[in-house]
Amino acid sequence: MLPAEASYSWKNDIAVGLDGMSWTYTAQYSDNRSVLYRAFIDSELGDDDGFVSAWEVLKMDTESRAQLMGLVEENVDVKINGSSDGIVVTGAESDMSMECMGPVTKEDTIVNMYEVHYIFEEPLISLGDRIWFLGEPGTAVTIRLPDNIKVESTEGIDNVSIDSGDLGQEVSGDFDFTGEAVIHFEPDTVFQMEGEENKKTPVSVVDSDTQSFSSIVDEIFPGFTDDFLKTVKGNSLI
Repeated sequence: MLPAEASYSWKNDIAVGLDGMSWTYTAQYSDNRSVLYRAFIDSELGDDDGFVSAWEVLKMDTESRAQLMGLVEENVDVKINGSSDGIVVTGAESDMSMECMGPVTKEDTIVNMYEVHYIFEEPLISLGDRIWFLGEPGTAVTIRLPDNIKVESTEGIDNVSIDSGDLGQEVSGDFDFTGEAVIHFEPDTVFQMEGEENKKTPVSVVDSDTQSFSSIVDEIFPGFTDDFLKTVKGNSLI
């Protein structure tokens, strides 16, 4: 689980298209969490001299992207109608904050962004009528859908809201305690072929997509696990 404190936040921004999607993670560290983050980079990837340099941030960037790609490929986090067969992960990008650099002890806010790209081997509408996401329980999520897709219902999203705009519908809220969110959808009738009868796709019971998934935050950033906090503070495990 994520640390329940104001000095750390994690949010998800998912943009779904007909032919693929992107999932952007934004991690923010402030106060003592920014110190711990720099301490991890300096001690585990750098020369442990109390200062994070550009080359140490570059190593963290490379390591983060590699681990993120490995986790997504190993632990499927997107399925359409209960299957990931038609979804291919194509790459991961990152945008590391300049505030990562500097003395380990400074408490400037760090905002890092990571983005994973996927392609659909067939158009989304051809693959099914529901899309499932596995995220970090309790974290904020925004899911944007293409303008020719209509949201029928959602599951697993607390405080959910659905807004419509010129570019399509936007679903926002928080992943619930399971970390599993489902959006049931159908083609928007405005985009159906002329003369085609408007038929709603029945919403079927969601297949169980439950799987073991350790915190992606802890996997990518071991500096925020209990083990690393123990190492930094010099304490033993409780």
